[in-house]
Amino acid sequence: MRFGDLNWPRPQKRVADQRTKQSRPQTQLRRLAGALTLLVLISLAPGGAWAKGLCVQPLQLPFEEGDERFDLVSEKIGLVFESAGFEIISSDEFSKVYEAVDAEWGDVLDPYTGWVLPDKMERYKNELASALAEDLGCAARLRVSLQVVRASFFTPMASWDGTQQQVISTGRALVTVLGGGSESGWVSATSIWIELMDLKGMPIAFRSAGVEILSELSLGRDVDKLPIDRWLRDEERLDKAIRSALGTRAGDLRYNGTSEGPVSRAAFEWPSP
Repeated sequence: MRFGDLNWPRPQKRVADQRTKQSRPQTQLRRLAGALTLLVLISLAPGGAWAKGLCVQPLQLPFEEGDERFDLVSEKIGLVFESAGFEIISSDEFSKVYEAVDAEWGDVLDPYTGWVLPDKMERYKNELASALAEDLGCAARLRVSLQVVRASFFTPMASWDGTQQQVISTGRALVTVLGGGSESGWVSATSIWIELMDLKGMPIAFRSAGVEILSELSLGRDVDKLPIDRWLRDEERLDKAIRSALGTRAGDLRYNGTSEGPVSRAAFEWPSP
């Protein structure tokens, strides 16, 4: 349809051109002002527009359900990821979605062989990823666990996962050294493992750090074991381990969390804090 077919009066071209020239700078200024206002509102909004939802899976700690150490670890790690631009989705919210998907799509085993059926497993992963993204706004999953590992020691220090701690008491070490000897071997210790995964559970980045030794060699007795009710009670050592694993704003996880170094953009687009 041509303009004249509607029998509307034709505007004066010259006048229209003049108005366009006069209003263009004003329009550009208004658009610029609007964009700046939007950026200010974004920066003031909780989490920011670039925040990405991070689904935290239930923490894997060797304590009874309801132990206060679950909240302690969750809060400390959550603060680091929030500073990195993530919006934390609680493990309770994750569990609700996970259980719903698992109830409907979790039957992935062959009833005769017990083997995983690849097609059903892939469907299950896809359904879980979609539910986490759509229902919770998640962009990635986080798995945190406390692992019991072996730490090597040589009088008097034990070393493991980038951490050192005195394992032989001062009195025992002194007696050993004065006698011209030394002690070495292995002791039990704990390390915190932190893994960032995509919504299907495939690894994106991983870091670990030693927390504390679980045995001490003393002068009076051979071995003093740390009772489980005293694990993670030293918040200074816990804070040190989390800093060692994640760094500032989870920078160590981002830039040193893979065998090649930094997490590639193809694997995961990191949020802007």
